[in-house]
Amino acid sequence: MGLSILRTATRKGLGVLPLLLVLGCCREDIGKHIGDLNSVDPTVRAEAAFESAKKRSRATEFLPHLVRLLQDDTQLRIQFRGRNMPNIWSLTSPAEEADRAIRIIGPIAVPQLIESFKTDRASEKDRRINLLRYFGDGAFSTLLTYLDNPDGGIRAGAAVALGLMNDARALPKLTTLIGDPVLEVQEEVLLAIGLLGPPPGILEQVIPLVLDRSEERWTRQRRALLVFCRIDEPRTTDLKLEFLRDRPLKDSKLERELLDSLSRIPDERAMNELFSIAIDPDYELSNRAEAARQSMVQAGRRAEDFLLAQLDAREIPRRQWAAYLLGDMKSKKSVDRLIPMCREVQLRHWAVEALGKIGEARSLPPILEALEMELRRPFEGPGGHRRVADICTVLGNFDDKRAVPTLIKALKPLYHRDLDLVENEYEIRDATAALARLTGVTSLGQDFRKWQDWWARNKDAWPGFPSE
Repeated sequence: MGLSILRTATRKGLGVLPLLLVLGCCREDIGKHIGDLNSVDPTVRAEAAFESAKKRSRATEFLPHLVRLLQDDTQLRIQFRGRNMPNIWSLTSPAEEADRAIRIIGPIAVPQLIESFKTDRASEKDRRINLLRYFGDGAFSTLLTYLDNPDGGIRAGAAVALGLMNDARALPKLTTLIGDPVLEVQEEVLLAIGLLGPPPGILEQVIPLVLDRSEERWTRQRRALLVFCRIDEPRTTDLKLEFLRDRPLKDSKLERELLDSLSRIPDERAMNELFSIAIDPDYELSNRAEAARQSMVQAGRRAEDFLLAQLDAREIPRRQWAAYLLGDMKSKKSVDRLIPMCREVQLRHWAVEALGKIGEARSLPPILEALEMELRRPFEGPGGHRRVADICTVLGNFDDKRAVPTLIKALKPLYHRDLDLVENEYEIRDATAALARLTGVTSLGQDFRKWQDWWARNKDAWPGFPSE
């Protein structure tokens, strides 16, 4: 750049000495800028980073110093120096200002960003990684070449960046680095492959890493297990079941990956194990059981056929939870199987809730019949109060006014034999809420007589209600 300026000056007959002085000033200016980027004062560092975008034509001279500031998260309150807004202050940091400047400077910063991994290990939320993702194709090919760099830190950082760029073209090269001599590189390569999705034929390379439980290789084993969980082949079933039963995982995210993996495998044993975890009373309120249920719901048709078969199981809990999960799936195939369950005391609550979630109009008559049966024999069996209240809630959500007469019956108070106490207080509350939702009437409260009188006056005239 300086030589071209001198040639232009010579052609135009200008003196060379003044131009040399200008170039010297430019060099001095860049030197001062680099000094500001390394200042002990964080405010000076942030302001210098902000000014860097204006000097992008000479960015290669100060980029190493600017990239180092990406690790500097010192929080500052700096006055905005705009001409028309002299009193505006903003919260920032040297790292934020460096990030903005590098985005403006452009892809010429990519090599320096990668080179910085030599001294500072990369992480998934690293600003440098986000910048490489931001540059997209401008960084992708460069990152691939850096996978062959002799420095392990650079290879590891390039692997993380490629994994987060969500471009499967990197997989063939990443796969060759699973056996890299540097443990850090192995860890980051496995993370990248797990994020991109394992390619075919990688299982044999991963299994020895999954089985290696030595303490110093704990991170590598966990990341290998993440890759293993995303290989949905039937031959992985035995080892995955072994991890669930005999090798408990202390990582809830990884355990969820393992459960999801079992739900994707077309193997009856995998689905049966998943269902056993979902309904095990020891885990009923735990995150593990809930994760197993969510995995089954996400499995869709594979789990649906399995759960339909469980509706005929001898054990009541299996039938109950099968109905519950089919409702979460909104399985229309299950409606004809769930309707008869509304007549069984132990299954009624589960079947009604499932039918309410599915929401088919033909389910309404059996649900109304279930409520009538509960009202004729109140509190029969364990959970009687809960069953009535939940059926009222389902009817309120059904948005069908045919439920109104039966819901009014649920408002009738039932008094304790020996105490002046209403035993069905919760049922009355939920029935009132359902009636208010269906009719829009909120002024009658929980008064059974008032609702009876209102119904007698309005059952013929109220829009949408059938005449008796």
